[in-house]
Amino acid sequence: MRITLVLLTALIAGCATDPPLDTAPPRGVDLSGHWRLNVADSDDPLRIPQSLGGGAPGGAQRSGRNSRNRSENASGPVALPVQIPTALVAELLRWPGSEIVVRQQGGVATFDSGGDSRVYEPAAARNRSADRAARRGRRSATPATCGWSGASLVVRIVAADDQPGYEARYRLSDDGDRLLQVITMQDGRLSGFTLSRVWDRQ
Repeated sequence: MRITLVLLTALIAGCATDPPLDTAPPRGVDLSGHWRLNVADSDDPLRIPQSLGGGAPGGAQRSGRNSRNRSENASGPVALPVQIPTALVAELLRWPGSEIVVRQQGGVATFDSGGDSRVYEPAAARNRSADRAARRGRRSATPATCGWSGASLVVRIVAADDQPGYEARYRLSDDGDRLLQVITMQDGRLSGFTLSRVWDRQ
């Protein structure tokens, strides 16, 4: 458990900056495999409290100055808890599901989970494959901006309607036996709120 927390802390730290994304990972980085969710080491929306004023179990957390709203009274600033809707947390953790099959070719990764298939193609790879996709009678399945930041596959979802924007990062553990996911909220008062999940290689 301690090793998992160290790995997740390092992955979350990598989300602090927002550099341009690469079209491929470093040599030897391959997320391919059959992965099964490790429930014990992953965030569970049913265990995350509505108020994060006192912290959250399972690794969910807020970062520094964004962790609380503030109000003024006679004694000075007072920290107010930030309300995180349970429904939002559940939706963020809905996909991928408990099992994932990942196929990676170069910088392009295909995730299959729960009967849904999503192709994450960095911009350059998408441009090269556009004609082939058109000939197959389909458009690219990439639902968001994506690319590589070092060994992490980064998927950025833009805010739309009542859904906030967020960033999801996928990375292997150092021993290659675990697939780690960290979701970081990008918008407004939820900015900096993180959720994490771990899958074991099958």
